[in-house]
Amino acid sequence: LIDQGIVSYNPAENLILPKYDNKKYFSLPKKEVKQLINYIMNIEDKKIQAIYMFLLHGRRINEALSIKIENINFITGTYKIESTEAKNKKTKFWKLEDFQLKILLKYYEEVKHKNYSYLFENSITKKPLTYTTFYRKHENLKNELSLNNFTLHNFRHLVGFLMINNGYSLEVIAKVLGHSNIISTQRYSELKTNIATNSYSKTIKEFINNNHISP
Repeated sequence: LIDQGIVSYNPAENLILPKYDNKKYFSLPKKEVKQLINYIMNIEDKKIQAIYMFLLHGRRINEALSIKIENINFITGTYKIESTEAKNKKTKFWKLEDFQLKILLKYYEEVKHKNYSYLFENSITKKPLTYTTFYRKHENLKNELSLNNFTLHNFRHLVGFLMINNGYSLEVIAKVLGHSNIISTQRYSELKTNIATNSYSKTIKEFINNNHISP
């Protein structure tokens, strides 16, 4: 209804949910990680594939969907998440990997003539694509790879899981994922951006180098 412009907001946003243990204990066999990334690298729908690029970069789905075109520098391969869209209310900057930038550029070439404000904009409402719309597409991935419990937020867990298993510290992982602190472990330590970038690069390239990027 939001996508069609029939209603302007989701009334369920005002519901008060009961508190519960939201800690996630995540693991995925290396073989399934490779299948997952290979599937994403060969998605034909460039919009859907581009959104997954941000999820593979550790972004939350709402952060990815709300990215404005003006906040992406396609020349330097960098982008920022505005404080208004970030969970910790801080503006953050990240640098994309070459494979991510390549896919985003292909998608941008398809939509740049539409004068979008948001990278993933609904042409009817002029607002970002909704979570529900993208999740319906994500169901295809879950079904085809038999990953029934793999949520969109699991991509953040996946990035952290891969990095911690590659020996990177919690401080480095916190920088990659945009955490301000490490709950129940230790106080957040400021790290140089290039340390986080290089650690992510080494981790993800293991799965990217042997995968074919669809034309």
